[in-house]
Amino acid sequence: MPDGSVCDVWEQALGRLRKQMSAAAYNTWLNDTVGVALTDNELTISVPSEYAQHWIQGSLLPIMERIVSDILRRPVAVVLEVASEAPHAQRGEAQRNVVTGADQTATQELMADKPARGGSSFIIGARPDPQLTFDRFVVGDNSKLAYAAATKVANDYGGDYNPLVLYGPPGLGKTHLLHAIANEAQGQGRTTLLATSEQFVHDYVTSVQKKTTAGFRERYRSPDILVIDDVQFICGKVKSEEALLHTCGALLRAGQQIVVSADRAPDALTFRNPRLAARLRAGLPVDVRPPNRRTRLNILAFKSARYDLDTPDDVLAYLANRQFSSINQLEGELTRVIAHATLLDEPLTLELARQALSAASTSPDPVPLTIEAIIRTTAAYRQMTPADITGRSRARPAAEARHLAVFLASRHTNHSLAYIGKAFGNRDHTTVMHSIRRMERALSTDAKLRADAEAIIQIASSTFAGQ
Repeated sequence: MPDGSVCDVWEQALGRLRKQMSAAAYNTWLNDTVGVALTDNELTISVPSEYAQHWIQGSLLPIMERIVSDILRRPVAVVLEVASEAPHAQRGEAQRNVVTGADQTATQELMADKPARGGSSFIIGARPDPQLTFDRFVVGDNSKLAYAAATKVANDYGGDYNPLVLYGPPGLGKTHLLHAIANEAQGQGRTTLLATSEQFVHDYVTSVQKKTTAGFRERYRSPDILVIDDVQFICGKVKSEEALLHTCGALLRAGQQIVVSADRAPDALTFRNPRLAARLRAGLPVDVRPPNRRTRLNILAFKSARYDLDTPDDVLAYLANRQFSSINQLEGELTRVIAHATLLDEPLTLELARQALSAASTSPDPVPLTIEAIIRTTAAYRQMTPADITGRSRARPAAEARHLAVFLASRHTNHSLAYIGKAFGNRDHTTVMHSIRRMERALSTDAKLRADAEAIIQIASSTFAGQ
């Protein structure tokens, strides 16, 4: 039996988690969990099933670890063990009953009634980023219609625009709007489920393997608003396409809202199932285009207000005039300039901004790099050959270098994604998009990878530019 301190710590953590979740979500995922072991740096929790273990691990674990670490005032990792398998899972009278893990039980848990309108609105999925709200989205001519449609969907129960499809190149604010919809709808007491297309596919495949498809259907058909990001990655996955088609049909019949994002218009999505493409076309497709200079200035001014440092107008104008591939790049360059001034304790001037961004060309019409130059430089930097980059090896070093080179080619050349795919061993558009998205996520958290990317571009620019 675990000692009392383990139970006390986990009960305190559950009390905090209960305040952040709806009663239905809490009862489904956490009500039958038990603290079973505690060491200096690890708390072991018993969960009732493998399904619960998977979703707590993917969706709640970071929140749980922050709460437990705060309670114990030291860094503590949370380890999840399935009750029927856990060596610690012997029970005493003082502990709550834990349902043993079987697929049938997991399905029954997922079939719990969803909370009524007006109640708390959290359904386990990718919890929306609280920073990505409508009041933090800078609206421009490029995104005015998308913003209006998103706010309408988030606040309207009528479902006039259903499904809502936000499409356009990556990095222009589609994901921000998806999270804003989820945040706003939850504030209105509507249940939401926010998922990536990869998560949807994984859930479906897992449910088939574990014979828990009833649970999958209930999970994706129960929220008032289902939000799926990057739906293009479902293209070509026949069974997953069928699952999404039936999910959309069930939600539409029940008057529930569907919102998806894609990197291209519904007409251009290469679904194997034409009925799914038709279903998305029947809603409201809205494109999100790259922002013009005026909007870029507004974005930079809005973002710079977060810092305790005045950013002169000429610096903002300089940043807005630079070549850019995404709003994330704009924000990243602003952050780099402000960090440069802050860390060096120097005034933020136009000259300092130019020095901080010296890795990129400051000429008004810089000569773009070639894909070959990026491949050769990436290969040399990672101590491999260009053939390793363009080949079919799935070894981790080659695959990671390939993802990075594809990403850099998409950002620093003028070629289409189809052309880039051909240059990297005749890979298709979807594979190129996967590499780009993967690198965008990795670069947002990995400082060393960002430094590697900048170094590769610096070397390629000084060695191969214009060739």
